[in-house]
Amino acid sequence: MTIQTVFAPDNNAPKFDLDKPSQLTQLLTNKNFWIVVAILSALFMLIVGSVGWLIIIYVIFGILGFIYSILSTFIKALITESKYDKIPPYFQNTHDYFKRHLVQDHNFNVDYESVGILIDAQARRIAFTLDPKTRPQVLVCNFNDVQRWQAYSQGVETQNQYGATLSSMSKYYVSVYIRNPEQPRYDFFTTDSTDADQWVARLGALLN
Repeated sequence: MTIQTVFAPDNNAPKFDLDKPSQLTQLLTNKNFWIVVAILSALFMLIVGSVGWLIIIYVIFGILGFIYSILSTFIKALITESKYDKIPPYFQNTHDYFKRHLVQDHNFNVDYESVGILIDAQARRIAFTLDPKTRPQVLVCNFNDVQRWQAYSQGVETQNQYGATLSSMSKYYVSVYIRNPEQPRYDFFTTDSTDADQWVARLGALLN
C-alpha cells in the first residue's frame, strides 16, 4: 500500500456547516421586516407629518445597529477563542471520528498525532484526517510518499455585516505535500508556533 483513501464507515461523520448569519443580518434580509418598517414610517408621517424627524430616527437606529454589530463581533471572537482553543469544533470532531475508525478497523497504531494528522511510526504510515474538500474520508500514505512539509501561521479575522473586521487570534498549522496529483497538500493544526516548529522537526526525524 502506498496511498489509500479510507471512507467513513457510516453516516455519522461530522457535517461541515458554515456559520449562520448574525441575528441582525437575518433581520435586515427579511422582507417582512422592511414591510413593517414601511407601514410604521407611513403611520409616523400621518401622525407627525415631519420627514426630518423620520430621517433622524433612521439615523439613530442605523448607529445603534452599527454599534451592536461591532460589539457582537468582538464578543463572538472572544467566545470562539476561549471555547474552542483556536480549533473549530468541526475539525476536532472529524479528527476524533476518523481516528477511532482507523484504530478499530484498520489496525492503525497512533504514535504521534495532532488535529489533522495521525502517525503510525512502526508501520511507517501517515493518516490525514481532514480532507481539504471536507469530504467524509481520510488519506493514508507511507512515509516515502511525503515530499516536503512546512509550518504556517494565519491571522483570523471576524467580519460583521458592515465590513468591519476584528483580528481575534492566530492559527498555526503545518502543510504536508505528498505524491498525489489529485490532492497534493494536506494541513493539520498545531497549538502554537513552538508546537509547529516541533512538528517540523518531528517529521524531519521520522521521514529523513
